Order: sequence, then structure tokens, then C-alpha cells
Amino acid sequence: MVLPITDFQPTFRGRVVTDAPALDPARIRVFGFLIADRQAGPFRLVIESIQAQF
Repeated sequence: MVLPITDFQPTFRGRVVTDAPALDPARIRVFGFLIADRQAGPFRLVIESIQAQF
């Protein structure tokens, strides 16, 4: 699956930040995953690989 960097939206706690500056890929140092659907129970996330191409 390919996710173009231009398709990403700035968010904060699940809400889009409309006045955020444009994303500069050269400044990305770290990224993470946040899953907050407030559902109790076991959870599993399997990631085989991640690559970034600019």
C-alpha cells in the first residue's frame, strides 16, 4: 500500500488542524500510531515494514 505524503492531514487528538503549516517531509524525524476508539478488549497491530520515499 502506498500512502502519498500529500494525502496526510494534520490532526490533534483526532481533529483536523485547519491552520497548520504545510507538511515539510524533510523535517520529519519521528512518527507514531495512535488508536483511540475506546473499545475494551485485546488489540493487535502487525506492521511488516515501513518505508518513506521523497
